[in-house]
This record gives sequence, C-alpha cells and structure tokens, in this order.
Amino acid sequence: MMDLCERSPVCCMTSGDIARLLGVDLKTIHNWVRHGHLRGRRTKGRHLRFHRTEVVRFMRRFGYAIPESLGLTVPRVLLVGLSVTATMGVRSLKDCVRVENYEGLFDAALVLAVGDYEVLAIEIDHFGIGHVVDLVAALRRRPVTQGVAIVGRSGHSEARERFVDAGGDVVIESGAELAATVRWLVGATMPYVHEHAMAAAAH
Repeated sequence: MMDLCERSPVCCMTSGDIARLLGVDLKTIHNWVRHGHLRGRRTKGRHLRFHRTEVVRFMRRFGYAIPESLGLTVPRVLLVGLSVTATMGVRSLKDCVRVENYEGLFDAALVLAVGDYEVLAIEIDHFGIGHVVDLVAALRRRPVTQGVAIVGRSGHSEARERFVDAGGDVVIESGAELAATVRWLVGATMPYVHEHAMAAAAH
C-alpha cells in the first residue's frame, strides 16, 4: 500500500525541510515534537511528516518570520456547509484556493482522514456548535488530521468563542473573509486579515 505522503502533497514537509527553513538542527525539531510544540505524523518507516499549516502555526506562535516561499503553493481547502458563491464570490476565492464541497460532518471527517487537504472551512451555524466542536476535537486527536488548519464561520459570538476554545484555528463572521484567512494560514502574503482571525490564531 502506498504511503500517504507518497501521493499527497499537503502533508509532506520533512524534519529536514523545517530544520533548513528555521536554521536549526534535526535534534531541535524532534525535541519540539516530543514536547508537543510541533505536531507531525509518522510514515510507515517512522519518518516525521508535517502539514504546511502546522509549520506556519508553529512559526507564528514562536515568532519566526514566514518565508515567502512557504505560501507559494496553492492550498487544498475543504468547504463544509459553505457554498463557493457565498464566500465573497467565486472569483476571489478561486484565486486563492482549490475548493471542494461536502455536505455533512461525517463526510468531512472521512475525506480529511485521507490527508489530501490542508484547510477545513466549516459553517458552524449550519451544523450547530456542539456537533462542530465534536468534529474539531476528533480531528485534533488524530495524527493525520491534527495539523489541518480549521476555520469556522459563525454569526454568533458565543459559538465563535467555543470554536476557538475547542481547538479551531480561526473563526470568521463572514464568508468574505475566507480567502484572505486561508492565505494567512498557509503563510501567503496578503494585505488584510480580519481581527477575529488574528485573535483566534493567537489563542
């Protein structure tokens, strides 16, 4: 059976890639993983692999500058309960991401487990915060999905707060913020990120 990282480009940063990016040695990377600062998954050969979104998350948390090269690859984004046309118009979103829609939370969990997506964007109000929180918790427990960046959209402040507390990366009020938020999560240069996104990601 082919290893996940042999067929999926989104979870294939190696320890060596990150060490070169940050100017540290491999032992430092392994120490960060052991202490839970950086989350990766193991291949069958026990080699560590990392989502780009997890590396960006780590770099922002610890004050590393994000190199422009990290954000150049177009991200894969899974929309759940959010239509493409409801997210600031198709053109703006497609300039930033490749998107697929899945209707249900169960479908989303199965698709994400395959490992082909870097970002999950979910309409919290469509499913209810309780169900979404359960999904976020499940994704964070699994090595293959814990590095995925999770964006939630809700019009309710209490739901937005619960989403972040559960482990969501970013919460937005409007689909119009999604394209810029995704670019920020993968380290791409952008002119604007909404204050809710910044606050949640720093949580």
